[in-house]
Amino acid sequence: MSIRRWLFPKGYRAAYHYNRGTVSYVAGSFLLAEAHLREAVNLWPRFPEALHNLGLALVAQDRIEDAIEVYEQALSQRPRFPEAINNYGIALAKLGRIEQAMDAFHEALRQKPDYLKARENLEQIARIVDRHIQ
Repeated sequence: MSIRRWLFPKGYRAAYHYNRGTVSYVAGSFLLAEAHLREAVNLWPRFPEALHNLGLALVAQDRIEDAIEVYEQALSQRPRFPEAINNYGIALAKLGRIEQAMDAFHEALRQKPDYLKARENLEQIARIVDRHIQ
């Protein structure tokens, strides 16, 4: 056993569950992804990347309010996280919180000006708003 593994066993187990959760999410096993990502966060509570991916798994299960809570936790730990901000905006939009969603997309673009997904999300939501106004 390496000295790092011996000194930081929870960190290694958290990374294991993070990786398993991420692979499960990509494979479409959202409940399994959720279980692994929750375990990663339980082992290492200040793990914003695991919280972000947990939010993705929750959105995939249509548990939008839960996802929003998780994204907010991730962003409180790492405010400069444009990918989490963008996905937070998507979750807000799914709940009809359009102004907040647009603010999130703007913030993601402010942090990462070349972030194509955030730009596309902002343009898409702007088109929807325009259609409803006319």
